[in-house]
Amino acid sequence: MKVRKLLEIQSKFEELESKKIISDKDLITKFSDSLHVPSNVTGKNANSVFNSVIQRLSKSAKKSLVD
Repeated sequence: MKVRKLLEIQSKFEELESKKIISDKDLITKFSDSLHVPSNVTGKNANSVFNSVIQRLSKSAKKSLVD
């Protein structure tokens, strides 16, 4: 039973991989590093700090995923 399920998963994975238009690496590197929240929602200073944190996390994650 387990072997059959693993074969089904592998088959589905290969099917999805063959349909990809863009590689995972390209998608990761081209994805935006920032998230903009309107200042009337968070306040100007909070938005700046939030974006700074998001950008650092995004760049760190990209570096570890791509390398």
